[in-house]
Amino acid sequence: MKVVRRQFKTTPKKTRARKGDGSLKLRGRIWWYVIPDPLRPGKRIERSCETEDRQEALAAKHRAQVRARSPRAIAAEVTTCQTVLDDYRKYIESERKRSERSIRTAIRHLSDAFGPIPADSLTTSDTDQFRDDRTGSGVSDSTVNRELGYFRAALRREMRATPPRVTKIPYMRTPSEKDNVREGFIDRADYANILPHLPDALKAIFVCAFHTGARSGELKMIQWPSVNFERSIIELRPKTTKNSDGRWLPIWGDMREYLMRQKELRDRTLPDCPWVFFWPVGYHPRSVPGERLRDFRWAWNDAVTAAGFPNLLFHDLRRSAIKFADQEAGISQRLVRLMSGHKTESVYNRYNIGDGRDISKMAERLDAAVKRG
Repeated sequence: MKVVRRQFKTTPKKTRARKGDGSLKLRGRIWWYVIPDPLRPGKRIERSCETEDRQEALAAKHRAQVRARSPRAIAAEVTTCQTVLDDYRKYIESERKRSERSIRTAIRHLSDAFGPIPADSLTTSDTDQFRDDRTGSGVSDSTVNRELGYFRAALRREMRATPPRVTKIPYMRTPSEKDNVREGFIDRADYANILPHLPDALKAIFVCAFHTGARSGELKMIQWPSVNFERSIIELRPKTTKNSDGRWLPIWGDMREYLMRQKELRDRTLPDCPWVFFWPVGYHPRSVPGERLRDFRWAWNDAVTAAGFPNLLFHDLRRSAIKFADQEAGISQRLVRLMSGHKTESVYNRYNIGDGRDISKMAERLDAAVKRG
């Protein structure tokens, strides 16, 4: 008798994923992955794979596991915008030995808007919303551009860290600068009218700003060893300028007279004061004798209003000096930029804007050319 052996149907053994590899779930027709969260022991990350195909879902889960285990991704995920901004503020204070008021103000507004948000989750729409909110409250585009510029620099610094704490920087839209040109300007006659109305504490810095076009923050940092009367130059040392590059300013016009007055006053009343531009003794209860000039807008606004220039900004002196050196004195653009500290021609051209008098001079030259012909 033939023995017939019973055949059993065999199926492949179903294998389980290794512990810690996560799993897939179907929600409707879309796959979702669930993987352990390396930053929070005992917690899970559950996100959509955005696909109906199981093989594609497995690949999406695998990519998520790689990202989750990457030290770079871990560092980026726990880095908030507040941490980025705090680190940048400390860096500025340590490198420049000071904390600029504009940077502190910008960081405060940026922290209010982005503080708790993970830096790697920022999008262009987030920065667009920040711009809309700021301009909607009456802030100019140039101010918002500066604030976002600080933010971009802070993110870029964290991106270059080891390991990187930020892995990407969102594109930040910048409006055209054609409506953001400098408009304030005074000529030498206006300068002579304003000078007598200024308090003695501000006359020297006003004269130097009008003659050299240096930024107010750069002038405030000048100390007496940097002033060379014999060579008629003032040295702006590195880390005291906006771009941290040193340069020189010429001493010309009324500068020597007013700088000598400052030195005589310092030697007589405050011999230990290192600053060229300082608050003198007994000037005002709000000023500390011997302390370098910082925020003097309250005194500046009163003086220029009395002189008949209520809308004049101290920064307008920068544009006035550049325009005079370029168009009146005929100094080459290269030398003017060395004095003013402009690194790019585009920014320099925003300051050196012609007016009606330039066109009048052109007409005179054209008439003279016709007569000669």
